[in-house]
Amino acid sequence: MLGVEEDEQRVRLQKDRLDDSEKRNAQILKEIDSMRTELDELRRQNNVYQRTDLEQKESLRVLNENLKRENEIAKSRESEARVFGQENRTLKKLLEDGKEEHSTFKNDQNRLI
Repeated sequence: MLGVEEDEQRVRLQKDRLDDSEKRNAQILKEIDSMRTELDELRRQNNVYQRTDLEQKESLRVLNENLKRENEIAKSRESEARVFGQENRTLKKLLEDGKEEHSTFKNDQNRLI
């Protein structure tokens, strides 16, 4: 009888251990499912951020190209302004020379008359 009780006690202990193991296993599976759900959400967010990053990189590339073009245009306009400035100085000098020649011509004409 004592042997039977010991065997029953061992069976109960093993059953309790099995129940505990199954409970822990169920908890672990629940944790794994929640982690998978969290991982899926993180992957979705990562994809959104990657798309956003790509769009921002493209925007920065376009802005950079625009700035380069604006710089080229500004340099070209500066060069044109220098040329026009030189032309203006030349024209002013010619105008002054023409005024002097005209004054001299008028004075010469007045003396002759």
